[in-house]
Amino acid sequence: MFWFSVEILKHEFPKIPVHYIDRVQAEKTHLYASYMTLVQTQYAPKLPYTPATWRSVREIDFSLITQKYGPTAASLETELAAAGRARTKIEAEHRKKAARTREEEANIERSKATGATSEWYDQYI
Repeated sequence: MFWFSVEILKHEFPKIPVHYIDRVQAEKTHLYASYMTLVQTQYAPKLPYTPATWRSVREIDFSLITQKYGPTAASLETELAAAGRARTKIEAEHRKKAARTREEEANIERSKATGATSEWYDQYI
């Protein structure tokens, strides 16, 4: 089911190159672990890959796959759903963090513009 997990990951992460997805899936072996690794990688300060510019993405029909491969494919669908829920939480945390950072930067700029910062504070910025 390695190839099917890679297909799912390619569909979920169109900006991540296939060679990197292949490497992560071979290393992690389970869809959920690979999925979470790719989610975390997207937020890394320095990406370990060059983002893909374009890739054709096909829809995945789990019902056909389940008919052909049985319960193994059904477990992949369950893992994908769990990983999707975890991804939503992680992305919400990153959005909150980015909003706090933008707010702090705006406050610092506003304080500098009005002269509300003290001299010692300006030394550390």
